[in-house]
Amino acid sequence: MRTEEFLKSISESVEAILGKNIAVALQNRLIGDIGMESIDVIDFLHEIERRTGVEVRIPRLLEQMHKSGGRRFDQLTVQDLINYLENAKK
Repeated sequence: MRTEEFLKSISESVEAILGKNIAVALQNRLIGDIGMESIDVIDFLHEIERRTGVEVRIPRLLEQMHKSGGRRFDQLTVQDLINYLENAKK
């Protein structure tokens, strides 16, 4: 999958979890900008796994975020997730 395909899967997953269509941009934070609560993010990541076939390991995702600026889970962006998915597919 390419970035555009992952972005489409993310948009569809946001709609499936939150029940509303939200314009998703790479810089959007899942908690805050998109309006998810932490429990929504967990459900959302499971939905991403189902749609992409990529297992999302939260500790690995957090490690990746920490290496790229020391950010926390509540600062997870769409771009962070796409970077993780692209690296996991290699």
